[in-house]
Amino acid sequence: MSEKPQLTIVEEGIAQQCNLATLKSFITPNDLFYIRSHFPAPRLNKSSWKLKIAGEVQKPFTLTLADLEKLPQRTITVTMECAGNGRTSLQPAVPGLQFHVGAVGTADWTGVPLREVLNRAGLKSSAEEVLMQGADQNPNPKPGESKVYERSLAVEKALDPDTLLVFKMNGEELPLAHGYPVRVIVPGWYGMASVKWLMQIRVLDHKFVGQFQTSSYVMKYPGKKNIEPVTALRVKSLITGPAENSVLALSKQKIAGLAWSQAGIERVEISTDGGKIWSRAVVEPPKSRHAWQSWTFDWQPSTSGDFMLLARASDKAGNIQPMEPEWNEQGYEINPIHRVSVRVTK
Repeated sequence: MSEKPQLTIVEEGIAQQCNLATLKSFITPNDLFYIRSHFPAPRLNKSSWKLKIAGEVQKPFTLTLADLEKLPQRTITVTMECAGNGRTSLQPAVPGLQFHVGAVGTADWTGVPLREVLNRAGLKSSAEEVLMQGADQNPNPKPGESKVYERSLAVEKALDPDTLLVFKMNGEELPLAHGYPVRVIVPGWYGMASVKWLMQIRVLDHKFVGQFQTSSYVMKYPGKKNIEPVTALRVKSLITGPAENSVLALSKQKIAGLAWSQAGIERVEISTDGGKIWSRAVVEPPKSRHAWQSWTFDWQPSTSGDFMLLARASDKAGNIQPMEPEWNEQGYEINPIHRVSVRVTK
């Protein structure tokens, strides 16, 4: 299996997902980290970049990158997953980028808590949501489509000390494809909330309505009127080794993988017989409350033949991965049990 990420040029932007062979390290290298952008990446100059803070604030102001870097900084290790990761498992298929399982990664993000900026601006009592707008623009917007990428957070989430305005990724200058020079990071939520190429923050006295807030990135189910927004990461696990269709010796084998959830991982279970019998894997303690956890399972095949390996994670909120994906109209929050087929030979 190639260890190069799969890069896809789409009409409105760029998408890149990783092969599972690239996800064996706790930290995902910048050049292997998945990419999802709806519009072409804007070419911004950090020396002239400015961030405008306006709306329902006492003191509207503008920050340069140098201004931002002078504020108290934090580095947080965060697993980020595209909301459409795993869309290929849905039947019937739904529109959207057909990600397999590699649109996920973990990085050390360095920046300034968003609350530091909002507190300096002074939120008015009327403040309800914080709208973040990127510099990336839709070159050919159709009726009902947004001209820019923008998303909002409730004030409470925006003021969370772990919600960051970041300018470094894994200790390096933020790469262009990942939002250079500044982006938002919202730990524990799917990637659509972490607006890239940030240019403006506007505090609103109402709930924001926009394409990427109330039309896209929502959970729609057949026959149901309720539409829920996509927010927190669901519990999920991946088998990173052995690879699909591996040929293994009839000897002790190590099954390894990663698991994550916004609520934190409680346990990971492995089945080597297609789901009849489950055994607990050894899960490493969390290195960050917002990052995935590595796990391993020692397996001694009793005979040669074809085997279906399954990994099932449960989180601390009592959620457990389903056997089959939950079908929804836009193909989001897909988290079925991961399966890998292998052959054991004498």
